[in-house]
Amino acid sequence: MKLGRLMLITATAVGLGQLVTMTAQAKGGYQRTKTTAIKSKLFYSTSKTGKTYQANRSLINFKFKANHHLKDYRETAWLATSKTVINVHGKNRLYYYVQNSDLKAQGWVWRGYLKPGKNGFRVSRDMHPKTQNLVMAKPGKIYQFGKNPFNVRFNHSVALNDKMTYKLTQVWTVYKQAKAYRYYYVVSSDNKVKGWVWHGYLKTGQVTEQTNKPVVNTGNASKPVTNSSVNTSVGGTNTGTSTQSQKPGAGNVKPSETVPAWATDDGKRTRLVIKFKELRSFIRTGGIYKPGLYTTNFNNGPKFFVIKHENISYRVDKTNSYRHLYYFYGFENGVEKKLDYFLQTQYGSVPVNGDILRNSGAFMSINAPEAQKKYDETNSNYDTNPPRWYQLNVDNRDYTLWQYNLNTKTWNKTKDHLNSAYSV
Repeated sequence: MKLGRLMLITATAVGLGQLVTMTAQAKGGYQRTKTTAIKSKLFYSTSKTGKTYQANRSLINFKFKANHHLKDYRETAWLATSKTVINVHGKNRLYYYVQNSDLKAQGWVWRGYLKPGKNGFRVSRDMHPKTQNLVMAKPGKIYQFGKNPFNVRFNHSVALNDKMTYKLTQVWTVYKQAKAYRYYYVVSSDNKVKGWVWHGYLKTGQVTEQTNKPVVNTGNASKPVTNSSVNTSVGGTNTGTSTQSQKPGAGNVKPSETVPAWATDDGKRTRLVIKFKELRSFIRTGGIYKPGLYTTNFNNGPKFFVIKHENISYRVDKTNSYRHLYYFYGFENGVEKKLDYFLQTQYGSVPVNGDILRNSGAFMSINAPEAQKKYDETNSNYDTNPPRWYQLNVDNRDYTLWQYNLNTKTWNKTKDHLNSAYSV
């Protein structure tokens, strides 16, 4: 009797289970497990048919609603942050919640559509490599990548020109479907084309354009001969076919200056005026300011801290897996530190090497101005309202104020021991 009751109860339970399953499936949904957070993982997808899906919160009536086609994101990376297991037609499938690297697409995606690895990432290897002149080794294209180093898009391509010299200015590693490729940032000798090109399309060399004088007429009419030659040998031997001699310096194209003169210092050059906005823009767009700056940091007292930072750069902070933000970085006593407050104020930074930082209304320097010199004269009104000059005294941790005397046409020291450039 007891055995009969047990069998009846079991059969009833099984029947109810089947009924629940049938009811859930009748609603058009699926069963799934609870969402579980995971350690962030990077994936890419080559699927032509896969999709990402929005999800409702139901565990027993999960419904798929497509929101993105994976084929539209072949150049992007996907960051997975959580997972769930969905029972689809009796089979358990692992799904990840993902977000792409430009933060424009997100949703649930089946694990089978994903492959592990970086994709569309641009990683700095050498921001200021040794200057090289390069020429086309085989046909290729120059691309623009955009500003997001974690979502590289190969846009606005321009074909390489075999009659053009390209100057190398940066070297980056770009990841395509988990494989690393070395790309050069180059500038054409006519300064009309700038962009990224795979290094294998280029080789060391230089194209020179030369125009020779007409050959002396000996009975046969001769036209002026124009030749193009490419020098690709280590010793500089001309491998072109021209036998005409070239005037010294003829046809040499001066390469464009991509790094400002004030960005480096050999200790021999004169002191330069640096515009604050140009300095910040230079660093934010990938430049490294090697001379360094003194930054002033107040501590609720009459004196402030003076901190020396060198080799200042700007890049993303990856310590937070869920939020990548850009910060300034600099070396303080040989140790690289994040400078989250850096260059936020125009009056808190002074060049270490004696150069002059120019903001909207003042000059900042560790040196005093030359008595009768008009600095940045074309952009300053020295007739009615000239800028002020704040001299940082590093040891005393204060400033000296200099003002341009409109009557004597000289710089005068007007105040000493200011506790900040805001004191006047």
